Amino acid sequence: MRLVLTVALVMVAAIAATAGTAFTQTTTTGPVCTFAAGKTTCVTTTTTKETTTETTNLPNETVVTNLPNETVVTNLPDEFVVTNLPNETVSTPTSGPCEVGNSGRLGTAEGISTQELAVTSTQAFNVTSAQELAVTSTQELAVTSTQTFEVTTVTVKTEIFKGNTTNPKNRESSVTSPPVVTKTPIGAPVVEKTPIGAPVVEKTPIGAPVVTKTPIGDPVVEKTPIGDPVFTATGKCKNVSGPQKRENQPVDVPQGKQSVTTLPEEVEL
Repeated sequence: MRLVLTVALVMVAAIAATAGTAFTQTTTTGPVCTFAAGKTTCVTTTTTKETTTETTNLPNETVVTNLPNETVVTNLPDEFVVTNLPNETVSTPTSGPCEVGNSGRLGTAEGISTQELAVTSTQAFNVTSAQELAVTSTQELAVTSTQTFEVTTVTVKTEIFKGNTTNPKNRESSVTSPPVVTKTPIGAPVVEKTPIGAPVVEKTPIGAPVVTKTPIGDPVVEKTPIGDPVFTATGKCKNVSGPQKRENQPVDVPQGKQSVTTLPEEVEL
């Protein structure tokens, strides 16, 4: 005859679920006893479930962000551009020296003074250099992965009693098996990325700078005499009062490169 004695006991040892604290639940089933061959065998199973959180450091990441382009304008020294314009000739009515006939006497006559002028135009420019820049921001991130697990630990206690009894005095042996641990992930891991220091901003020139030259006011025109004016008599040569040079004596001509024109004599007494 075989007698089976079954006693089931379920115990909740501890339940804790607060922020930062692992959830723990312990359940004990048994003892479940069976009688055979003159001995009673009782098995008690203890199951503990708890949640744990594990954080793993993953390789750092670097995130590069393209920011809006920038344009940097630099003021360069002003420039002056000088342009050579066509020469000009200025004719002015005036009187100048002449020789009365071939007498060697100095006279004066109405005429034209002609002056050649070199003409230049000087323009001042405001000069700026505009450089477009590609801007990037590089941020290094520390990366962690946090995974929550349900850890189940099962231990089995086996007791053998002599006879059809569970009297401790009749216990022949009591053996507890090594715990069997099962670790099951709960949901997906939570990945967190934390900035390391400040981002590094880099600015890279795009192409060559654009130089702009803007005129400042109107150009300045300058006229510079080329050599001395040339006098050309157009009227009759008139005597000059006062002592005169005799014939074949040199005639004193006023300073400056002026031609002495020999015209028909007009004697004024």
